[in-house]
Amino acid sequence: MELHQPPASDSAGETQSTIRYNAKLGMTFFLIYMAIYSAFVLLCTFKLDTMSQPWIGGVNLAIWYGFGLIAGAFILASAFLMLCKK
Repeated sequence: MELHQPPASDSAGETQSTIRYNAKLGMTFFLIYMAIYSAFVLLCTFKLDTMSQPWIGGVNLAIWYGFGLIAGAFILASAFLMLCKK
């Protein structure tokens, strides 16, 4: 049985080092976001009284944190698009 080796570059001309760099960058950003989201889940689980207290504009911290998660996802996605090698 013969194993198939992928070509050194794909049809778009990306080299293996570029693919590896982009994958590492994506995984790094994923782990950053996962840590921030995990903190949100832990706060909601164990510090619900803190998350439910009014904060800026009378809106509780859980809502502001949720908005921050959404904004953070867009920021990380934008940074990923700018830092990815072509």
